[in-house]
Amino acid sequence: MGQSMRLVSLRVENFILVKDAFLELSGGFNVLTGETGAGKTMLLSALGAVLGARIDWEVFGEENSAVEAVFSSGDQTLTVRRELFGKARRVKSFINGKPVSAAELSERTASLVAIHGQRENQRLLNPDNHLFFLDAIAGLGRLREAFASAWAKKESLRALLERKRREIEALREAEELYRFQLRELEEAALKEGEEEALSERRRFLAAGAQLAEAISSALYALYEGEGSAHSAVSAALAGLSEFSDMPKVREAIDVIASSKECLAEATRLLFSLRDQAQFDPDELEAVNQRLFQISRLKEKYRTDLPGLLRIAEELRAKLEKLSLGDADLVSAERELSEAEKEVNRLGQELSEKRREAGVRLSGMVEEELSELAMGGARFRAELWRDEPSETGFDRCEFLFSANPGQPLLPLVKVASGGELSRVMLALETALAEAEDTPVLVFDEVDQGIGGRVAEVVGRKLALLSAHHQVLTVTHLPQIAAKAEKHFLVEKKASGVSIRQISGQERVREIARMSAGERITDEALALARRLLEGG
Repeated sequence: MGQSMRLVSLRVENFILVKDAFLELSGGFNVLTGETGAGKTMLLSALGAVLGARIDWEVFGEENSAVEAVFSSGDQTLTVRRELFGKARRVKSFINGKPVSAAELSERTASLVAIHGQRENQRLLNPDNHLFFLDAIAGLGRLREAFASAWAKKESLRALLERKRREIEALREAEELYRFQLRELEEAALKEGEEEALSERRRFLAAGAQLAEAISSALYALYEGEGSAHSAVSAALAGLSEFSDMPKVREAIDVIASSKECLAEATRLLFSLRDQAQFDPDELEAVNQRLFQISRLKEKYRTDLPGLLRIAEELRAKLEKLSLGDADLVSAERELSEAEKEVNRLGQELSEKRREAGVRLSGMVEEELSELAMGGARFRAELWRDEPSETGFDRCEFLFSANPGQPLLPLVKVASGGELSRVMLALETALAEAEDTPVLVFDEVDQGIGGRVAEVVGRKLALLSAHHQVLTVTHLPQIAAKAEKHFLVEKKASGVSIRQISGQERVREIARMSAGERITDEALALARRLLEGG
């Protein structure tokens, strides 16, 4: 989606002071101009809001508004919309009409627009960000991501190895106890379901002679005695058999035959039980001893019989891990060593490319500064070895000297306001040329410059628009005159108005930018020359 996309249009409805604005942008160079305080940056705030920026509700107030941006690559259109409900402090986000989360909105639009402004300048002034900018300008993003991935893998393997070492050490400390416990449980030879079977057998044995007598009486009544149930049922079947061709009688015969089968099954069970129902004090004592042994183990380990079996398995696993521990540690150490080699390989490559990029960047910035009327200035991207981290082995800080003979010192400490603006512009130009973001937005990059330098800045932005769509807020006529489309921001009683201007209206606006509110014939003539490229 990224590189071929352009911002086709931007609609702003009731955003702070902008009541209603619709901009159809050029695919090349666009400018926003207007008097100081007219509200030019509000449009950029609205653009940031529709791309997922955090909403400052204190500034926004309680009114509802909407911002919609349409991007197109010719064969593909992306419509991004955010609706803001000020009183409820709630936001709804949409992509091509489909509701999305703020996180998804930011992710989908992150590669489309880069906004360079005062906040970006502050990032450039923070040395913690200099390495990131160097990597971005040098196109080292993928290599840096590969290193970060290798670093994360190495750190994960290192943590895993440490955890394995701690586990093995803990196992070794408890090895004697584990072996004793496992030996105790294995010697008990516990079996699943054994306790229930033993309890039933003990009950059986304790019943002794009484149970045997009851079984014998039952067998006599059912099968062995005169007039037993089995005899009675057999007699009944025999008596009815000659009438079995009658349906109703047949039904009765089937029921009686079924009961005979049940009697036969009951008799088989009772015969089996009678053979077992002999009182054996020795067996009863053995059963009681076994149940006591199981009960003691349950109490000792505070679990039930299945739990004892699980504990035995866990102990076997721990002791097996201990027996394999040294080999496991060697394997983990080997894997960590390979990961460290990959980190070192990628880190060295990243460091080498950064040093090459630092030299190139220093030359690029000094060349840009020379064109910006700072021919004696020097700039250096200083790199040094740092404590390894997910960003690599390096630290970077931008050093600056405004005049020949002055030492290179940290940029933030030595550059004046005007010098700083030009250094920032040089860095932003280098960064913008390196990045593949299709839409570049510059918020007052002309601060602190003017005259011939302003002409250079305008030319640079125009050249940049050959490969990117550029939108910039400017106070300088030399920059505004280079744009393909010019939008005027005016503060009116009804709110902030934003509209495209051309022809004589554009001539007057550029004349105002150079001469102020009292527009002279000379200012108008200069404006025409600037628009004609003279």
